[in-house]
Amino acid sequence: CEHLRVHVYVTKWYINLMYLTQLIRMKLMNAVEFYYFPRDKILYLEGHICQSMFFMLSGEIVVSRLTYNKIEDKIIDEAINILGANDFFGHIGLIYNTIRNATCKTQSMYFFVFIFYLG
Repeated sequence: CEHLRVHVYVTKWYINLMYLTQLIRMKLMNAVEFYYFPRDKILYLEGHICQSMFFMLSGEIVVSRLTYNKIEDKIIDEAINILGANDFFGHIGLIYNTIRNATCKTQSMYFFVFIFYLG
């Protein structure tokens, strides 16, 4: 799969694909897959290699990072954000070709996303 370099016009609530050419839309549709994830499914862990980007259609995920808790004298997985429908995540690793900087886990009973894989 060739690398797909596309400028997608993104706002928090809407991904505007109508400005893309027909050829780019067809390539984009060939690069995504639709998934349903159950509650408490870990989508990826902090430190893993980045290979995909997630566009949320419904549901919620918890974004967390490993931090050191001085009081308990141990490393804990601390929630830093909650994302919902129409949010996207995972793009930082794709853009900068780095490892994941956080862990993402589904929080709601239903979760439907499409995933863009960098080939």
